[in-house]
Amino acid sequence: MRTRLVAAAMGFMLSAPAYAAHSKESKEAKEAKSRTNTPLRLVALGDSIVWGQGLSVESKFVNIVTQRLPQIAGRVGKSENYAHSGATLMNEPSDPLKVLATANGEVPRSSNSIRTQLAAVTDPKTVDIVIVNGCINDVGSNSIVLPGRSSQSAWRSIATERCLAPMKTLLVEVLAKFPNARVVVPGYYPIFLPDDGKSSSLRLSTFGAIGNWVEDKIDDLSDSLLGKAIDSACGDDTKCEKTTSSKTLRAGLASRSRWWAEESSRALREAVDTVSRSNRTRKLAFAPVTFSSGDGVGQAHSKLWNPGEIDPRSSDRSVECKRAREKAPKLNFKRCVLASSFHPNTRGAKHYADAVETALRALLK
Repeated sequence: MRTRLVAAAMGFMLSAPAYAAHSKESKEAKEAKSRTNTPLRLVALGDSIVWGQGLSVESKFVNIVTQRLPQIAGRVGKSENYAHSGATLMNEPSDPLKVLATANGEVPRSSNSIRTQLAAVTDPKTVDIVIVNGCINDVGSNSIVLPGRSSQSAWRSIATERCLAPMKTLLVEVLAKFPNARVVVPGYYPIFLPDDGKSSSLRLSTFGAIGNWVEDKIDDLSDSLLGKAIDSACGDDTKCEKTTSSKTLRAGLASRSRWWAEESSRALREAVDTVSRSNRTRKLAFAPVTFSSGDGVGQAHSKLWNPGEIDPRSSDRSVECKRAREKAPKLNFKRCVLASSFHPNTRGAKHYADAVETALRALLK
């Protein structure tokens, strides 16, 4: 009898660790299953590009990426887009509750800075993916149209100052706030491309709209910028045709656009690489956005909204701009209404989604 009791006790002692291991494995399996069944939380921070200026909700590239997450990461996702038209990198954060409570992403406002957006995100440890961009509003999109910075070295200097340094600071803050997230930084694109020979019917109307947009963006520009540029190109030659001068003008716009795209991409990529090395992390990736011939504004297969083009948000943006002007009388209404100019259209949004997906897949390997 005593022998049988001892044997039984020994049997229990031998089986206890196996039971404990089995229990532990079951708990881990349950936690893994729970994570798999929980949607990935994607947070978007940035300017009007990440916001998706002029696009319907389903057409914004952030939402397209979210819909693709089952194929990218094996889990469904949900997105929170804090990005805002006019947002800057360099501005200090404002009170997020005060600023974002009355915000509409279609209405350009620099007070909705990217650091303000970052401060607004709650429960940060549950964030799985962050998409963040920024710096074009710190540089000034007007400078791409105006001939002030006429060399690539000038663009390299401004991109280093207003893209590289601020983005490094922001990414350190992003990694600290979202310890479990993978972070993708999408680049910018060349707004204007060289004449592709297929867009002649669009050239003059597009340039006229650009002239109106520029004049409205710069309050003290009384005469037509496009007119001045054409006069400069033609000189005293009364036979000089506008089509010829428009080609000259497009060449200058294309050069500045290329310099902007190349130097901002260089700066943002360097910011990602530098922060990755210093933090010894592989949680960051830069997503380059490349355009081909015909993709630029005013071209046959443009991936961008032309100035003055009617987009899906034109009507409600007009209403929101009126409301915003009532609260801020100095708001330029026409500038607000034309805010989608030069931003990715539905084709451009899909192109951005492809670029972000490629970067995200590399991070999730």
